[in-house]
Amino acid sequence: MSNQNVLIISDSWNQNYWNILSHEIEDQIGVVRIALDSETPKPWSNSLWDTIVMDISDLDQLHNLIPEIHHEQPDGKIIIVSSTPTWKLTRDVIRLGATSLMRKTYHLDEVLLKLSSSPHSSDHSNHSVP
Repeated sequence: MSNQNVLIISDSWNQNYWNILSHEIEDQIGVVRIALDSETPKPWSNSLWDTIVMDISDLDQLHNLIPEIHHEQPDGKIIIVSSTPTWKLTRDVIRLGATSLMRKTYHLDEVLLKLSSSPHSSDHSNHSVP
């Protein structure tokens, strides 16, 4: 286990997807916290996160949140999840500060690979997570 702190910010449409995968991610990667974007204001601001996964359908909301998260968590990876990724969406989120974009999949190996690898290196593993 790589012992990462992973925050998953999801809208209600995608919550079941992450609930299904979170136990396996936790077994392989580290601590996982799932936050609904509508219920928890700024869930990234209470702790240092190695990886922040955003699975939010509202693109305008993504465009507002990515720069804010990147500013507050400059060493953390920001991975955007989309069921229909395009080159334009990928370009836009990378320009805003995201590390990468991942196609939504139920293939656990692909999810784990994406969450455990990144061009950013961070060392938040010694920090506590709520």
